[in-house]
Amino acid sequence: MTDVVGQDVPTPFDGEKPSVLIIGGLGYVGRFLALHIHKNNLASEVRLVDKVLPQLAWLAPEFEEACSPDKFMQADASRKEAVERVFDRPSGKQWDYVFNCASETRYSQDDEVYRLRSTDLSVAVGREAAKRGVKCFVEQSLGMVYKPDPTPRKETDKIKPWLKMAKWKLVAEEELEKMEGLNLVVLRLPHVYGDYASKHVGTALSLARVYQHLGEEMKWLWDKDLRTNTVHVHDVARAMWTAAEWYAHGKKGWDTSWGKTPIFNIVDHGNTCKF
Repeated sequence: MTDVVGQDVPTPFDGEKPSVLIIGGLGYVGRFLALHIHKNNLASEVRLVDKVLPQLAWLAPEFEEACSPDKFMQADASRKEAVERVFDRPSGKQWDYVFNCASETRYSQDDEVYRLRSTDLSVAVGREAAKRGVKCFVEQSLGMVYKPDPTPRKETDKIKPWLKMAKWKLVAEEELEKMEGLNLVVLRLPHVYGDYASKHVGTALSLARVYQHLGEEMKWLWDKDLRTNTVHVHDVARAMWTAAEWYAHGKKGWDTSWGKTPIFNIVDHGNTCKF
């Protein structure tokens, strides 16, 4: 895994840079992926698709060019009537890479919400990508699909999602793997942190500083043996791009005995706990 996502891969496509479509392009990972592509001038064309307008997405100043309105399309990719419009380009050409960074990330939602906004969305855009011959379709998934265990989980370990959110992402993975002609890579992420992070890690760090200021002990329901695996959002962006390049350039080093679809855990070596 580390060898695959930890190295840069040459980018030329017969002298041209790849074109890129990012579904969920204004979400936390999507915007940093767009910034990574922009800063390194990696793509010939980029389109960001999201339900939320850039003006309402709380974008920091450094995203102004990477997520500019001329690159943006407002659409709900979970709706079948929107999918073709999302993929259509004025030139009539097809996108080279499609990154699906969209899903329901809120906790404690009903199954129907996760099915619609995670599974159905992934299936809809995956089916369209397969139909159009996209060179690589990168699906952002979750490390929470594995059965909990004290030892770190490998890609081949037993699957047993422990949250509804993860259950429906696993269903999405399984449906995508069944699609003929879909050039699929699945990246399973832990808790993603970094600048402007507002989810699990960011909230925990903010609470910790409050308790530090108060001089009080911050108590948890769990002890120090519980690990909270993490990865920085910059590493996620780089891993997503490198995975697409690796796949499109022949999947060097991949052994088909590992499975039809390349699946990678993207995680740091911090072995993080809450203490």
